[in-house]
Amino acid sequence: MSGFDLSTLQHAELVALRARLDALMAATAPRLPIIIGDRVCFTWSDSTFYGTVEGFADDHQHRPSAWLRLAGHAWVHREPLANLRRVCGECSGCKALAHRPGCLQ
Repeated sequence: MSGFDLSTLQHAELVALRARLDALMAATAPRLPIIIGDRVCFTWSDSTFYGTVEGFADDHQHRPSAWLRLAGHAWVHREPLANLRRVCGECSGCKALAHRPGCLQ
């Protein structure tokens, strides 16, 4: 087995290598299904909306969809699952938390 000595790398090189590995893992990891309680976002027109999944149903075009409680709104919205992206609120400056303070609780 050929070795790779990480001690010879500079800090910036290690950071860049870590970022590349993280991107590769994210691109190749299996996508877990969205479940009730997940925080998600979707884009419509030029706006991004954040919400919490409250249930599932097909939309009027018979596409699998989720009912979302949208952050900052009093109603629920139905959006196709294919349009949703899970957000966790863990990143610094998370837009999901900015739109819905306390959504991690």
